[in-house]
Amino acid sequence: MSGTIDNSPGRTRIESWKEIASFFGRDERTVKRWETSRRLPVHRLPGAKGGVFAYSDELLQWLDSRSTGSPAPSQETQGPPTPAIRARTRHRELLWLAPLLVLLAIVVFASHRLHTMRGVSPGTAPRAVSAASHYGGSPASELYLQGRYFWSHRTEGTLRRAVDAFTQAVARDPHFAPAYAGLADSYNLMPEYTGMPEAKAFPIAIEAARRAVSLDDSLAEAHRALGFGLFFWDWDADQAFREYRRAVQLDPTDEDVHSWFAHSLFILGRYADAKTEMERARQLEPTSRSVLATHGLIRYWAGERDAGIAQLQELESSEPDYSAPARYLALIDFHERNYPAYIDQLQRLEALSRNPKDAALASAAASGWKRGGARGMLEGLRTVQLESFRKGESSGYDLAIVCSRLGRRHEADQYLQAAFEARDHHVIRVLNGDLDGEMRGDQRFEQVKRAIRQRVKSTPPSAAS
Repeated sequence: MSGTIDNSPGRTRIESWKEIASFFGRDERTVKRWETSRRLPVHRLPGAKGGVFAYSDELLQWLDSRSTGSPAPSQETQGPPTPAIRARTRHRELLWLAPLLVLLAIVVFASHRLHTMRGVSPGTAPRAVSAASHYGGSPASELYLQGRYFWSHRTEGTLRRAVDAFTQAVARDPHFAPAYAGLADSYNLMPEYTGMPEAKAFPIAIEAARRAVSLDDSLAEAHRALGFGLFFWDWDADQAFREYRRAVQLDPTDEDVHSWFAHSLFILGRYADAKTEMERARQLEPTSRSVLATHGLIRYWAGERDAGIAQLQELESSEPDYSAPARYLALIDFHERNYPAYIDQLQRLEALSRNPKDAALASAAASGWKRGGARGMLEGLRTVQLESFRKGESSGYDLAIVCSRLGRRHEADQYLQAAFEARDHHVIRVLNGDLDGEMRGDQRFEQVKRAIRQRVKSTPPSAAS
């Protein structure tokens, strides 16, 4: 196909065969075969050794044409897809070729059903069963229940399996709102647990949540998921909090909405309010490890330093496969400049996530510390983070933090501006004074702070109000 590049608003460009294969959840050999035998819409860059790329809307239209048996629409003859067409195509099959996996999923679910019903956390099972039973035995309901089981475990592998199950549920029943809410919940967590870029995960989550709301406005988990995406991607706290309140109104027993609302308040620096919401979540579900992890983190920043750290350490010991405690403790150790402990937590995180980026950071930090102490460690982190930034794998926020500690103010300004433009929600924490010690008085830094304050729409109410 043509190598013409289109950067129109609303189009997501997918680079390389690897990324295209990941889009469908298949291997590279399969999607290359589809290009030849099924006219998969792939573009090639000019030059003898030019790479390939694709556009998400064209791939989703291609999926629709495969599922309906109609020829793939031509972008040239029909013009850009309307928002209605994009909504139908994106939500219809939402990434992966689920129908090919339905039979396997049924077999897997049948063999694990007893284990699943025992393994779902107390707070997840009743809500999942209620959402599925509300639809009168839809053929998608058992796949949805399977997805909720995997989602509740919050690891890279289980989140991907959750996406598989929810997508298959959508393929079974395109009007099954809980499955779209499950997809939204899964993609909301992908950046933290799988390393998926926020620019890819959050738009999918928001669209899936909106689809769920449009199908069933009474579904609490759909409003909860939409609130999360609107806050962490659009930085629209006011609208996000309206969605959170709607979710609480529909299901006062949902611990996740209180937990996610608390996390949003935490990003805004409203630590006392965040702690109150987390206490509500913990009362509703005292066994949830995600609730306990976020509660420990917020307790630390709310002034309960020792109690928060102890809670995270205990969770790290009791849930050795769970990465959030290591991630949060690393954040705390870096904040306190306790670099040996920070390196130790990076190494724990690397072992749990098996993410190459985590591995590179852990290795660079450890070797840098041996070479030159704190400055050597920071220089090692800067080298790895700079490479990640140049590849487009990070927003630049972490790099800005490291550069500020190294006294590289000009670079810190540059990467903080890049992170702001990339809509990395972590940038909002600059308003809480995260960089003031190193950057206070820097003119460009103050300009970015003003821009952040103007973008964030926030007059936070109480989720329970």
